[in-house]
Amino acid sequence: SGSSPVSMSQSRGKFRVRIQNPVRLGDHSEPEPDIAVVQNRSYRDAHPTAAETLLLIEVADTTLAYDRLVKTPLYARHGIPETWVLDVSGQRMECYRQPEPDGYQECRTFTGNAVLSPLCLPDVRVELAELW
Repeated sequence: SGSSPVSMSQSRGKFRVRIQNPVRLGDHSEPEPDIAVVQNRSYRDAHPTAAETLLLIEVADTTLAYDRLVKTPLYARHGIPETWVLDVSGQRMECYRQPEPDGYQECRTFTGNAVLSPLCLPDVRVELAELW
C-alpha cells in the first residue's frame, strides 16, 4: 500500500475519522459529510453531534456550489469549528474557520504544494499536492 497524504499516526486515539456517515446537527438535520473527524468514542447508538465534531470535509466534484452555499453555512450555524471543501476540478482546498450563526468568518484557499493542518489537530499534515 502507498503512503497516505494524511499523516495521522501522532494523533491516533484522540479522534475517529468517519466516511460518509451522518452528523447530527439539531433535531431536524443529519447531513452526511464525505469525511468527519470526531471525538474518539463509540457512535453505535447515536451519530456524533456538532459538539463532538472537530472537522468536516466535503469532496466537491459536481457538488461545489451546494457545498459552498448550503452545507458550509449550515455547519457554521451549528458551530462546527472547521470545514474544508476540496474543489476537485479547481485542485484547491477551501478552509473555513471561526463559525458564527451567519457563516464562517475566515475562508482561506490553498493550492499547489500547500500543507494544511486542522486547528484542532495541529500534528496532522495534509499535503495538498498528494491529493491529485
